[in-house]
Amino acid sequence: MVANLTLPATMRALLLTGLYNVTVQDVAVPKLVSPTEAIVKLTTSGICGSDLYAYRGFSTDQDPYVLGHECIGYVVQTGSGVSGLSIGDYVVIPDNFHHGQLEMQPTFPVSYGGGVQSLGVSGLQAEYAIVNAADANLFRLPIHRNETNESLEQSYLMTGDIFSTGWTAITCALLRGASRVYTVDHVQERLDVAKSIGAVPINFAKSDPVAEIQKLKPAGVERAVDCVGLEALNSSLSFEPSIIIRQMVNVTGFEGGLGQIGVHAYTPGTQAALGHPQLSADITFPATSFWTKLLRLQAGIVQPYRIAPQPNLKWRRKYELYNDGSD
Repeated sequence: MVANLTLPATMRALLLTGLYNVTVQDVAVPKLVSPTEAIVKLTTSGICGSDLYAYRGFSTDQDPYVLGHECIGYVVQTGSGVSGLSIGDYVVIPDNFHHGQLEMQPTFPVSYGGGVQSLGVSGLQAEYAIVNAADANLFRLPIHRNETNESLEQSYLMTGDIFSTGWTAITCALLRGASRVYTVDHVQERLDVAKSIGAVPINFAKSDPVAEIQKLKPAGVERAVDCVGLEALNSSLSFEPSIIIRQMVNVTGFEGGLGQIGVHAYTPGTQAALGHPQLSADITFPATSFWTKLLRLQAGIVQPYRIAPQPNLKWRRKYELYNDGSD
């Protein structure tokens, strides 16, 4: 067995330090405590749309903490109880982690990078991360760290919200054989990108998206997906959390399906909640139309598709661009 690698005392990590503010700081490298733990050297991390909830003030945690819950890396240390992993193995760390024991009843998943909501587990926008119950939580890839970054990027792909959830939804719909995909947004740059990959762009700030789609497809679409969630905007670009689910029900045809990817996480008392009273934990759902049309709302698993590495020194700028809708 290959011995554990020697690690430095400190590492660089991206910390949320305030409203709309992230900084790269030196923090302590995690140390093995439990025999079932492993430490992973992170090589690729992503910014998820849910990271922006904390960035925009939806977090209840007032202390700086490391963000991030999407990454790939390789194992550098393992505890004595880890049997399915070797030093140098490339692994994917899932956003939610499991305690590694048999569950007699379902438990609510805990994610990395959520401050106090992550029960003390740090985020993954850093150089190293510690993973408990490593055999249960780490997905091992059939490659080793001795392979070059070039060969890694040619062989394996990772998707994250750095590309925007909508971009991924469009691509997956086209890959699955959709004859036409309509994309609704108000940022022209995003609409241009959507058009370039084969979608029909519709600017909801200029016209009613439901009416525009029904002109082209009077019977309605077969599937509709919400890629925004709580921070949905109306045509005046004001928050209206219920508008997308209402539009999806209206534009979807008989026996069609709805997908809810956008997060509807709301915590009263946060800076964002206090600053935007129109946001609420409750949304208005058009139950009658949903029932009459025999629509279906369903969750599922998305398969990894694409990787988009970015130098970690640009993290602060990436948050600014992603928040503004420019990336």
